[in-house]
Amino acid sequence: MSGLSRMFQTRPRLYLVEDDDSVRKAIERMLTLLDFHVTTFDSAEAFLESEYRSESGCLILDVHMPGMSGLDLQCKLNKLNPNLRIIMITGKHNEYDHEQALAGGACDFLYKPFDDKTLVNAVYRALERPS
Repeated sequence: MSGLSRMFQTRPRLYLVEDDDSVRKAIERMLTLLDFHVTTFDSAEAFLESEYRSESGCLILDVHMPGMSGLDLQCKLNKLNPNLRIIMITGKHNEYDHEQALAGGACDFLYKPFDDKTLVNAVYRALERPS
């Protein structure tokens, strides 16, 4: 039994919306090695069109993407699936985005580049957060 299985009743499901292919693959690889079940999307629109938009779990969401932004997706998900935990990530230091994400209910807001431990700790905090 893995550490995650002992910590959670089921293997935690994570979703990752990140338009940068290399960042998306690196995060997916790292979290999969830690025994998380990770489903990735290259755009906010792709996530919204998927059946996962109404599932529980934790969404790691890039703020700045072509098309729909992470903040816009967060706003839509707050109506569609308010129990989905969201961790926002960005490479742009913008206090407005940070404030908007947290005011919108994001569990955490991380600036790229972040180390693996920082992301994993944010994921654990988000998954342990009451609905």
